[in-house]
Amino acid sequence: RGRPSPPPLASIALGNSGDLQVEIIQQHDERPSAYRDFLESGREGFQHVSSWLTRAEYDATMAAHRSNGVVVAHEGVIPGSGVRFAYFATDSAPGGLLYEIADVMEGPAHALMQMVAGAARGWDGTEPIRELQL
Repeated sequence: RGRPSPPPLASIALGNSGDLQVEIIQQHDERPSAYRDFLESGREGFQHVSSWLTRAEYDATMAAHRSNGVVVAHEGVIPGSGVRFAYFATDSAPGGLLYEIADVMEGPAHALMQMVAGAARGWDGTEPIRELQL
């Protein structure tokens, strides 16, 4: 929300049902973040929805939203991947969600997302947990 902060320490679980990807995010520290803000407000459940963009689309979307006064609640770069993400503060209405954009439609991050989706399509019920290190 406009102030620099160190990145939170978090674990993320990814899973797909068809083209729909679900993330489960657990923050392990008290650093400022949209994840912590969500829980501290007394909410639980769905925190955000996301759009995956190319780098050029990300830049254009960021510029358009900022010029229209949309507040960035949390933004950063995923270590080791270079993927940029931003959560926009569109959650002020009761039950409202944050809106995220991420530039994952190019490069290694896109290949990873395709791998996760492919693993879900061919999943036979064994090995439900697989660790990935980024």
